[in-house]
Amino acid sequence: MREELESRIITRGVEDSVRMLGFREDIEALYHAADIVAQPSLWEGLSISLLEAMARGKPVVTTDINSNREVAEESGAAHLVPTCDSSALAEILGQMAANPNECQAQGHRAVATYRERYTLDRMQDAYLKLYEALIIGQEGQ
Repeated sequence: MREELESRIITRGVEDSVRMLGFREDIEALYHAADIVAQPSLWEGLSISLLEAMARGKPVVTTDINSNREVAEESGAAHLVPTCDSSALAEILGQMAANPNECQAQGHRAVATYRERYTLDRMQDAYLKLYEALIIGQEGQ
């Protein structure tokens, strides 16, 4: 779809604002350069890129799919928009760009949520507790 997307970029006159980056290996530099991370996925398991952005304290706009909703809904770690709704995505991105203080606050919430729920140590502890509960449950039968 690259040619079609490049044509749309030119048609809309946004060549100076949009870059088609393709495959990259310098992800850390890209996160560092980003003010806001937009992830308009149609479906995901648990999105690693969402967690990566959160771990770096980046404000995120992502789609309201189950896995993203689970990560972000209660914590305010990301703004959620409906899938396939580019107007809603553009609107919230505009609001965020106009309000850097709220972006910073969301980034802080994102880091806190990541540290509370998704670090390697936290996930290992959760798996160990689950396994222990299953073993104890089997021993009691």
